Amino acid sequence: YKMGHIPEAISFPKSNFDKDIEKHEVLIKKAVKNQTPVVIYCTDLACPDAITVATQLSQRGYDVSVLQGGYEAWKIATE
Repeated sequence: YKMGHIPEAISFPKSNFDKDIEKHEVLIKKAVKNQTPVVIYCTDLACPDAITVATQLSQRGYDVSVLQGGYEAWKIATE
């Protein structure tokens, strides 16, 4: 996240999921209320963390998507 991220993205590392879920649930619920899609991404296609976080959020009842290819794919697409 410190090395680069999509504008307005919020850092939610897999390793901090349990610790940060309450803080992030407030933001996720706000996004859902505003009909803003919740998209989870990682650094690149090789990183499995986005799928892990998305699965955990889905198990909590949230409709989330995963950006395939992660931040690297987004950078290429926006160049």
